[in-house]
Parts: sequence; C-alpha cells; structure tokens
Amino acid sequence: AEKDQLENFGFLYNYKNAFVKSDYLNELEFDSSYQFLTQTYQSYGTGSMDDIKTEIYNLRALYGFQISEKLMLKSGFGYRYLYHHWQDRQSSTGAFGYDREQDYTYLPILAELKMPIPELNLDGRLKLEYDIILQGNNTSYLAYLGGSNTDLKFENNYGYIWKVSYKGERNGINFEPYYEFMNIDNSNTDASGSLEPANTTKEIGLRLTKVFNSERVSV
Repeated sequence: AEKDQLENFGFLYNYKNAFVKSDYLNELEFDSSYQFLTQTYQSYGTGSMDDIKTEIYNLRALYGFQISEKLMLKSGFGYRYLYHHWQDRQSSTGAFGYDREQDYTYLPILAELKMPIPELNLDGRLKLEYDIILQGNNTSYLAYLGGSNTDLKFENNYGYIWKVSYKGERNGINFEPYYEFMNIDNSNTDASGSLEPANTTKEIGLRLTKVFNSERVSV
C-alpha cells in the first residue's frame, strides 16, 4: 500500500470498563476495527497491478490488571479477517487475479506502561503487544476462471504479530502513532500440491480517538 497512503483508512471503536478488586485495578476491554486499503501487487513471475482493494476487520476481547503504579498486563482473544478484491483483474503480463480470504484467531499478550514525555508535556502510555496465531484459514477463489481451476483452501496455523504504539492526549483528542509487524509461515500443502507461501505484513499509521465518559479508576 506504499503508493496510496492517503487511500488507506480505518475506523476503531474501543470500550473499557475498569474496577478495583482485591486492591488491584482490573479492566475489561473490547475493540473492533475496520480498515480499507488500496494495495499494489508486484511479482517477478506474473507482473504488477495497482489499486487492489482490501478490507480488514479486527476484533479483540481483553482482560487485564495493574501490577504496579505504572504497568498493566492484559490478555484475551483476537480475530482478524481480510478480504482481497482481485477477481476479474489482469496484471501487467495478462495474468488474472482472484479474490482471497484470510482469517486468523490469535492470543494477544499486552503490556501498557505509563511513560510521560515531559519535554512534550505528554502523559502518555507505551503499549507493547505480542500475538500468537492459534488458527489461520486461507481461501483462494480461483474457480471463477473455469476449466480445471478450483477454489483452494489452506491452513496457516503458525505465525505471530508484534505491535507497538504510544498514546498521548492533546485538547481532548488522543494521538497514537503505531507500528505492526505480522509474520505468517507456509500453509499446509493441499492435494493439488499448492500452498500459501510464508509472508510478512508491515503497517505504520496514526490513530486519532475521542474519549467519551472517561472515569478510569486508580489503584
């Protein structure tokens, strides 16, 4: 998506409910996000293609507790869904594309650390996250091409995701620059001898959020 940064955007809804139990701050968190990306495809074998539309949905349910004045740990369950709109498109060499669907369930492990930056007058939080892929499914919709082509289904059950961000507030708006790195291993090999190859995804962006009804409890 490097050629079309301004055509990549998304929406995020995040809900938190904090409470004190046994003298510790506990927190339930749920977030749901949608991203719309415009990607570029490049291959030594099948040419290139621009303006490929991709949609990503991500859901997380988390539970955490504050183990010190500055540190909160969280874990839970996550689900990521991607749909790649590529059908009826041809690359620069005439190769036909196909729609592709991927979904992953994963185990997120998060650390939120209070990290003020006095020089910028920011009382922000550094967030580090490591996600372990539990199960992955990939479907390549090739059957529409006819002939001997069939839809291909694979399992990608091995991989991980790293995420890092820093969240600060200015005039009631939260600014959160972030970086994400996703690494997925080779899929299984199906009966035809095909597989989904290992791949990486790198994403850098900025989240802007407005907080409503914020009454976070203190230890």
